[in-house]
Amino acid sequence: MKTIVFVCTGNTCRSIMAQGIFEKLVKEQGLTGQFAIKSAGIAANEEDAISANAAKALEEIGIDKHSHHAHRLTMQDVADADILVPMTPSHAAAIVSADPEAINKIILLPRPVPDPFMGSLEVYRACRDDLKEQLSALLEELCHER
Repeated sequence: MKTIVFVCTGNTCRSIMAQGIFEKLVKEQGLTGQFAIKSAGIAANEEDAISANAAKALEEIGIDKHSHHAHRLTMQDVADADILVPMTPSHAAAIVSADPEAINKIILLPRPVPDPFMGSLEVYRACRDDLKEQLSALLEELCHER
């Protein structure tokens, strides 16, 4: 089983959306049990709930993350991960700054994922759809590596 950790800033928008979408994609492909899927934020406040618009955008495609609370990325998370998927190159740089060896675990998405924080539901939907497209390609790539 490969452990994948999606990483953004606060773990209330992008990375939790990525986690939910990737979990759904894995389930749809019949790959449940092959991946442990997590998310975290570089500067997350552990008490923060998922953004309301992130939850709504996910709910529209059958994903329920209403009970999610942010998790701050720890060095243990980095150590336990097989794959780290930061939402932007600056998130990757922050991870590598804290643990230079983590560079070998990082997979950058083809396009950085802009932060929808405080945006309209439309902004979150666009983020969700972009993540779905990029994560579908990532899952296909990971399945071909086996």
